[in-house]
Amino acid sequence: RREVLTLWQTNLLRRTKLTVLDEVANGLSFYDYTFLHEVPRLHCMLEDRLNEGDSARGELASFLKMGSWIGGDRDGNPFVTADVMRGTLKLQSSRVLRFYLEELHALGAELSLAAHLADVSKDLRALAERSPDTSPHRSGEPYRLAVSGIFARLTATAARLEVETTRAAVGEAAPYANVAEFKADLDTLYRSLISNNSGVIARGRLRLLRRAVDCFGFHLASLDIRQNSAVHERTVAELIDAAMPGMSYLALNEEARVALLAAELRNARPLTSSFVKYSEETAGELAVFHAAADAHARYGSAAIPQCIISMCKGMSDMLEVAVLLKEAGLVHPSGRSAINIVPLFETIEDLQASSGIMDRMLSIHDYRKLVDSRGSVQEVMLGYSDSNKDGGFVTSGWELYK
Repeated sequence: RREVLTLWQTNLLRRTKLTVLDEVANGLSFYDYTFLHEVPRLHCMLEDRLNEGDSARGELASFLKMGSWIGGDRDGNPFVTADVMRGTLKLQSSRVLRFYLEELHALGAELSLAAHLADVSKDLRALAERSPDTSPHRSGEPYRLAVSGIFARLTATAARLEVETTRAAVGEAAPYANVAEFKADLDTLYRSLISNNSGVIARGRLRLLRRAVDCFGFHLASLDIRQNSAVHERTVAELIDAAMPGMSYLALNEEARVALLAAELRNARPLTSSFVKYSEETAGELAVFHAAADAHARYGSAAIPQCIISMCKGMSDMLEVAVLLKEAGLVHPSGRSAINIVPLFETIEDLQASSGIMDRMLSIHDYRKLVDSRGSVQEVMLGYSDSNKDGGFVTSGWELYK
């Protein structure tokens, strides 16, 4: 009766509008009671089934990782800005780092193995010796010493990433430079247990934590950044017209644009200038790309793996994004790219032209070098929503199928 009465007297809808970060926080709530625990468990369960009768097969590669667009999709939400994107990534990192620290705290309680009762590897002994934990009660517990040291380094990492933590470390330690260093320390624990007849212990909480780190990193979920091609076009036009007076980029035909943009990709000179006051839209777009570069430096390249171009209609739309990424240092004039450029073809006409556009794109030497630097894989997205609006349900389905 209490529950029913409470529901009767509760608003069906919110009376105030949610912000983007409210939406991010709502999405992150699923990680606490589902993904952080179940994604590692799923991998381990499948690994066990695949290894039945053949323990020499080793570990299954992590194939399921999380992604999100909340806080990165500017085409879908005009309130997504560079600051909102930074806030999104910080919220995600906070969620996963706190999870790791809680798991490490519990792991330290569990790994009570004594040095005179269980052998340890040389690497584990060295890891324990580097621990800032000076308690005499743990002097003969190398695994607990090692976990204390890992906890201290991860706490320092959280501080570097401006993440508040609830538990204090036993002492000061250097932060991890990247998630690979954190994973390497956990691997040292795991290998020592496995090689010293303690495999059943290694395959408990430690196994799940190692898998979680492999799946979630320091970023939790990869964030897609996305914008409409028309915004990219206006942004690049403003940059080029300011850097090359009289050029009038918007007046150029497609072939001239492609030639100009390809040349810009090879040019080490930036288009932007501190002496030019750009429009609010252009300044905002540049800020997003610089925030993406900062995210790569802070959380690793998996934090933002791709830039999606909504309403992509031609080769220049893709090259414009490459040039903007170069301005932020995510594309190098030598032909390396730190991020995938993903065209989204949406209208019926664009779907019909998409294969021809991609054939020509991949034949452009300067663009192909960027694709080759990303493992020679080019992702393409096909839009079901706008093609349906444009051509109707049947035509949309047929063009997507073709």
